[in-house]
Amino acid sequence: MSIETVQDLFLDELKDIYSAEKQAIRAYPRIAKAVQSDDLKKALQTHLEQTKSRWSVWIESSRSSRSAREERPARP
Repeated sequence: MSIETVQDLFLDELKDIYSAEKQAIRAYPRIAKAVQSDDLKKALQTHLEQTKSRWSVWIESSRSSRSAREERPARP
């Protein structure tokens, strides 16, 4: 993707964040299973729940934004 505007940069960064969150949601359960420390397992589980919560907010806001753009009247 060619970054030509601030909006392009913003969207590119959002894609990176989306990818990182998705990867974290897949990885945390495996990491938690592998660690020995109960405290670390608990911390990973807590962080996983927080990440899932952010993910749902992100998905919902993305849908709302897309919907708002589709409903916006065309410019004359």
